[in-house]
Amino acid sequence: VSGSPAFWFNTFTDNPQLSGGNDATAPNWMQRVAVFIIYSGMNAGARDGEIAVLWLKAFGAHAVAVPGPASEEAYKPFTNPRKFDGLLPVLWRDGDDTIYAVPQRSTSLARVIAASAVVSRAPAHGVDIEPIVPYVAALDDASLPPAEFRWRNRHSAVLRARIEPGQVICVQTTYHPGWRATVNGAPQAVSGDKLGLLVIRPECTGDCEIELAFDGGAELLAMRALSAIAVLGAAVWLFAYRKRLRSSATSRT
Repeated sequence: VSGSPAFWFNTFTDNPQLSGGNDATAPNWMQRVAVFIIYSGMNAGARDGEIAVLWLKAFGAHAVAVPGPASEEAYKPFTNPRKFDGLLPVLWRDGDDTIYAVPQRSTSLARVIAASAVVSRAPAHGVDIEPIVPYVAALDDASLPPAEFRWRNRHSAVLRARIEPGQVICVQTTYHPGWRATVNGAPQAVSGDKLGLLVIRPECTGDCEIELAFDGGAELLAMRALSAIAVLGAAVWLFAYRKRLRSSATSRT
């Protein structure tokens, strides 16, 4: 969702966005690279639309909202708002505002892919698509088994998939060291690919159920400790300040 509706979208729905308007706090640099090239098409030339679609697929977007030159939207971030014409089907159009569908093989955030398809080199810039082409091809490969992904709450999910040797599960959400994955209570390897997305390398084969949870890792523990120290420090200061006030009032009497 682009322009000012991106901010309102966060207010009225929990549906995740690729951008969403909060650039200063985005934890994934490659996400910012993707958004930049989708909007600007800088140096993409005639492949502008094609490259933008690759990035949208890589990050799991299922639709893209584009305000045209005559749109009433004040912010028009797309340098070439017609880049998706003929490439993507139109879901909705009103005046010069269009929402295009981004075809995906699955609505799930989780996909089973070959370990060799994991993005192993960070693109140098938005038109450096060589590292993501095999990854997107794997996402679209109908011969690979589906992976069910269901959020239980804001910090945990369950995944179900049939895993064969040499396969991994990629999850189209930003990796952080605070993610934990388990199978029947046993920890599984969790890492980030070079797009900054989550990759689970399960030890199980066949039908697997994976518990995924975010505990914040060492960063959250450190922030909690600092918060506790700050609260304790404020309480000590307030106690000492009130004690001085009482002492001062007693001395005046």
